[in-house]
Formats: sequence, C-alpha cells, structure tokens
Amino acid sequence: MEDGSVRGFKAAAASVQKHLGAAIAAIDLAFGDGYAKANPSLVAAYVQACALEDISVCLAEVGVLVGNGLVSR
Repeated sequence: MEDGSVRGFKAAAASVQKHLGAAIAAIDLAFGDGYAKANPSLVAAYVQACALEDISVCLAEVGVLVGNGLVSR
C-alpha cells in the first residue's frame, strides 16, 4: 500500500508527462515539426506555465473551501 506522499509524487509525475506531451505538440504545431526538440528551454517554459496554472486552480479551489467554511483558516 502506498502512502499519500508516494501517490502525490506519482500524480505529479503523470501531470508533468501530460504537460510535456502537450508542450511538444503545441510548439511543433505552432512553429513546425522538430521545433520543440531544437528548443528545450521553450518546452520547459511551457511546462512551467502549465504547472503554475495547475497551482492557481488548486489555490482557487482552496479559497472556495475556506470561503464556504469547509476548511478552517
């Protein structure tokens, strides 16, 4: 049985994989096949932007829970 930290790590790794695939596809679509491979820093920035968006969604959800009194401050 996995503890919460192992499940969390696996979920985070899966999320990065999803964002990485999306980054490569979007960049190659926008700039041509192979552009993502030739520009890894652009891929990294895209993945980082996706991760920040994930964090903002989570924080918004926590804010709703706190606002509804479901989580104490």
